[in-house]
Amino acid sequence: MCRAELSLNRFGTYLVNQVDKKGASGFPYIPLGSLVIHFLKDIKPFERYVMDSRILTWNEKWVFTLTVIRVGNRVCSISVAKMVFKNGRITIRPKEIIEGCGYDLKALEDVRARNFKLVTEIVDATELLDLKFK
Repeated sequence: MCRAELSLNRFGTYLVNQVDKKGASGFPYIPLGSLVIHFLKDIKPFERYVMDSRILTWNEKWVFTLTVIRVGNRVCSISVAKMVFKNGRITIRPKEIIEGCGYDLKALEDVRARNFKLVTEIVDATELLDLKFK
Protein backbone atom coordinates (compact mmCIF):
# COMPACT_ATOMS: atom_id res chain seq x y z
CA MET A 1 0.00 0.00 0.00
CA CYS A 2 2.83 2.37 0.81
CA ARG A 3 4.35 2.06 -2.70
CA ALA A 4 0.96 2.76 -4.28
CA GLU A 5 0.43 5.81 -2.09
CA LEU A 6 3.95 7.06 -2.88
CA SER A 7 3.39 6.59 -6.62
CA LEU A 8 0.11 8.48 -6.56
CA ASN A 9 1.47 11.27 -4.37
CA ARG A 10 4.61 11.82 -6.47
CA PHE A 11 3.37 10.96 -9.97
CA GLY A 12 -0.36 11.69 -9.70
CA THR A 13 -0.09 14.88 -11.75
CA TYR A 14 1.26 12.96 -14.73
CA LEU A 15 -1.28 10.14 -14.34
CA VAL A 16 -4.24 12.53 -14.20
CA ASN A 17 -2.96 14.53 -17.18
CA GLN A 18 -2.72 11.35 -19.26
CA VAL A 19 -6.33 10.47 -18.49
CA ASP A 20 -7.41 14.03 -19.34
CA LYS A 21 -5.62 13.79 -22.71
CA LYS A 22 -6.52 10.24 -23.73
CA GLY A 23 -9.46 9.18 -21.58
CA ALA A 24 -9.45 5.94 -19.59
CA SER A 25 -7.24 4.22 -22.20
CA GLY A 26 -4.47 6.70 -21.34
CA PHE A 27 -4.20 5.71 -17.69
CA PRO A 28 -0.74 4.21 -17.07
CA TYR A 29 -0.26 1.40 -14.59
CA ILE A 30 2.79 0.65 -12.46
CA PRO A 31 3.67 -3.04 -12.16
CA LEU A 32 6.28 -4.23 -9.70
CA GLY A 33 9.38 -5.67 -11.39
CA SER A 34 11.15 -6.95 -8.28
CA LEU A 35 11.35 -6.46 -4.55
CA VAL A 36 14.28 -7.03 -2.21
CA ILE A 37 13.51 -7.03 1.51
CA HIS A 38 15.99 -7.18 4.36
CA PHE A 39 14.33 -8.15 7.64
CA LEU A 40 16.38 -6.79 10.53
CA LYS A 41 14.17 -6.99 13.63
CA ASP A 42 10.87 -8.68 14.39
CA ILE A 43 7.56 -6.89 14.78
CA LYS A 44 5.38 -8.41 17.46
CA PRO A 45 1.71 -9.15 16.68
CA PHE A 46 -0.43 -5.99 16.88
CA GLU A 47 2.63 -3.80 17.46
CA ARG A 48 2.35 -0.37 15.84
CA TYR A 49 4.83 0.40 13.11
CA VAL A 50 5.52 3.17 10.61
CA MET A 51 6.33 2.68 6.92
CA ASP A 52 8.29 5.42 5.20
CA SER A 53 8.70 5.19 1.41
CA ARG A 54 10.57 7.44 -0.96
CA ILE A 55 11.80 7.47 -4.52
CA LEU A 56 15.41 6.35 -4.44
CA THR A 57 16.50 6.60 -8.08
CA TRP A 58 15.57 5.73 -11.67
CA ASN A 59 17.07 4.81 -15.03
CA GLU A 60 15.67 4.67 -18.58
CA LYS A 61 13.09 2.03 -17.65
CA TRP A 62 12.79 1.52 -13.90
CA VAL A 63 11.92 3.59 -10.84
CA PHE A 64 13.40 2.31 -7.56
CA THR A 65 11.74 3.04 -4.23
CA LEU A 66 13.07 2.60 -0.71
CA THR A 67 10.74 1.60 2.13
CA VAL A 68 11.84 1.51 5.77
CA ILE A 69 9.62 0.00 8.46
CA ARG A 70 10.22 1.25 12.00
CA VAL A 71 8.86 0.50 15.43
CA GLY A 72 9.72 3.57 17.46
CA ASN A 73 13.39 4.32 16.70
CA ARG A 74 14.11 0.69 15.76
CA VAL A 75 14.47 -0.12 12.05
CA CYS A 76 12.75 -3.46 11.42
CA SER A 77 13.08 -3.83 7.65
CA ILE A 78 14.43 -2.14 4.57
CA SER A 79 13.13 -2.87 1.08
CA VAL A 80 13.96 -1.73 -2.43
CA ALA A 81 11.27 -2.07 -5.09
CA LYS A 82 11.79 -1.83 -8.85
CA MET A 83 8.74 -0.52 -10.72
CA VAL A 84 7.99 0.31 -14.35
CA PHE A 85 5.40 2.65 -15.85
CA LYS A 86 3.33 1.08 -18.62
CA ASN A 87 0.53 2.18 -20.88
CA GLY A 88 -0.64 -1.02 -22.49
CA ARG A 89 2.53 -2.66 -23.78
CA ILE A 90 4.39 0.65 -24.06
CA THR A 91 6.96 1.50 -21.39
CA ILE A 92 6.91 5.12 -20.27
CA ARG A 93 10.34 6.44 -19.37
CA PRO A 94 10.57 7.63 -15.75
CA LYS A 95 12.30 10.81 -16.95
CA GLU A 96 9.16 11.76 -18.90
CA ILE A 97 6.93 11.20 -15.90
CA ILE A 98 9.19 13.03 -13.46
CA GLU A 99 9.42 16.04 -15.79
CA GLY A 100 5.66 15.84 -16.40
CA CYS A 101 5.12 16.25 -12.66
CA GLY A 102 7.18 19.45 -12.57
CA TYR A 103 10.35 18.11 -10.95
CA ASP A 104 13.70 19.56 -12.02
CA LEU A 105 15.76 16.64 -13.35
CA LYS A 106 19.01 18.60 -13.39
CA ALA A 107 18.65 19.42 -9.70
CA LEU A 108 18.03 15.74 -8.90
CA GLU A 109 20.75 14.22 -11.09
CA ASP A 110 23.56 14.01 -8.50
CA VAL A 111 21.36 12.21 -5.97
CA ARG A 112 19.86 9.98 -8.68
CA ALA A 113 23.30 8.90 -9.95
CA ARG A 114 24.71 8.27 -6.47
CA ASN A 115 21.69 6.21 -5.40
CA PHE A 116 21.64 4.29 -8.67
CA LYS A 117 25.10 2.87 -7.96
CA LEU A 118 23.79 1.48 -4.66
CA VAL A 119 20.63 0.04 -6.19
CA THR A 120 22.28 -1.85 -9.04
CA GLU A 121 24.31 -3.87 -6.55
CA ILE A 122 21.21 -4.71 -4.50
CA VAL A 123 18.55 -5.41 -7.11
CA ASP A 124 20.24 -6.52 -10.34
CA ALA A 125 20.22 -10.32 -10.21
CA THR A 126 21.04 -10.87 -13.89
CA GLU A 127 24.69 -11.59 -13.09
CA LEU A 128 23.49 -14.68 -11.22
CA LEU A 129 22.58 -16.21 -14.57
CA ASP A 130 26.29 -16.50 -15.39
CA LEU A 131 27.19 -18.51 -12.27
CA LYS A 132 28.96 -21.82 -12.85
CA PHE A 133 28.30 -24.59 -10.35
CA LYS A 134 30.90 -27.10 -11.57
